[in-house]
Amino acid sequence: MSMYPGHRGMGGVPPANSGGGRLNELLDQIRAEFESNLRQTETYDHQSKSCCILQLRVSIASCG
Repeated sequence: MSMYPGHRGMGGVPPANSGGGRLNELLDQIRAEFESNLRQTETYDHQSKSCCILQLRVSIASCG
């Protein structure tokens, strides 16, 4: 018994199937978006490195 008369407590844990499908759907969407962003970042990183290498080559060629 609670020492506060109006307090009902936290209640029980909801059943495993209660809304779990929606949660899994949202997690799958987040996972897919994360993987997409990761691929875009990897592509950008590769392009950025290629650009830096090209700039260095041009810089070295113009010095010699």
